Amino acid sequence: MNETFLTIISTLATGAAICMFASPILTVLEMIKSRSIGVMTITFFCAMLMNCYVWSMYGVQTRAVPVIICNTLGNVIASWSILNFLTIARLEERSGHALKSTTYAATFNTVRLTLGLAIVFLLVMISMYTTLGAGVTATVNGLAGGCCSVFMLSSPLMMAKDIIKNKNAEGLQPVTMTFATANSLLWTLYGLLKSDPYIAVPNTLCSFACFFQFFLLLRYGRKPSVAVVTIVESLAPVPLDGEA
Repeated sequence: MNETFLTIISTLATGAAICMFASPILTVLEMIKSRSIGVMTITFFCAMLMNCYVWSMYGVQTRAVPVIICNTLGNVIASWSILNFLTIARLEERSGHALKSTTYAATFNTVRLTLGLAIVFLLVMISMYTTLGAGVTATVNGLAGGCCSVFMLSSPLMMAKDIIKNKNAEGLQPVTMTFATANSLLWTLYGLLKSDPYIAVPNTLCSFACFFQFFLLLRYGRKPSVAVVTIVESLAPVPLDGEA
């Protein structure tokens, strides 16, 4: 009975995670359509990439198939989102329109930092695996994954100050928030059933972060901002350097 219930929860949690990781597609498609990043920053997409990268490694080490499946998909979507965000931000800035919440240079540097951290983390895990063994490596990987999850799902709260100041929660994405909440609650339950604190604890914290985002959304609503300058240039190839 317990195994059957665990299977059901893991399936639901995997589905919720896939929906959460897929939901940014809607946001990016809207950016492509409007040729503007609006009030968004690339922080969430970079946090999503790092989170999925770390948890994919944890899933491989612990042979947790649901973790591997949803995070591999998340890696692909996060990479696609980052590439499109960079391209749109560059075009928007080159059109003479100042970005609302960031700059192209800051955006590009954030991506470089994320990729650098990913490489360093991989090298550290390989080194630990060869010197300390699989058990210690999995423990450190799980701790790192928990930190990444909390940062990813709480990253929209970096806008909380501006949301409260402007009384406008336009930057929050209701679809992503809904699936993120379901994802956090289900993975918390999965972690408790598996007696895995590296899954249960961070997802509990993520649940509270999601609840606070809904509070901000319900309190201030999403009011459309001033119309952005239309960019008539088609999307250019993704830049390979940090030049604006």
